[in-house]
Amino acid sequence: MVSMVIVLIATLIIFWRILPKDERIYVEFERSRLMDYLSVITVAVFVVSMFLVFDPTRLVASNVNLTAVRIVTVWTAILAVIMLAYRLYSKKEIPV
Repeated sequence: MVSMVIVLIATLIIFWRILPKDERIYVEFERSRLMDYLSVITVAVFVVSMFLVFDPTRLVASNVNLTAVRIVTVWTAILAVIMLAYRLYSKKEIPV
């Protein structure tokens, strides 16, 4: 609990120093086929993972499907790398 509070405070301090003080940050929305495809694939991966019913296991206090957890974790890591590469290559902000 204490470590979480320390990380939260450190993150707030970093953002407070990095972000501009007086101006608001607006990123104009631009369509991107890559982001559209990634969002559709992400929804499909999560829906397919939701229906996997074999390989149940208990993780802390929840019953989860270990195969689904592995698939979603790997896809999330791949997605993060693709989005970072897209951001660095295009030099554009990704609106959220």
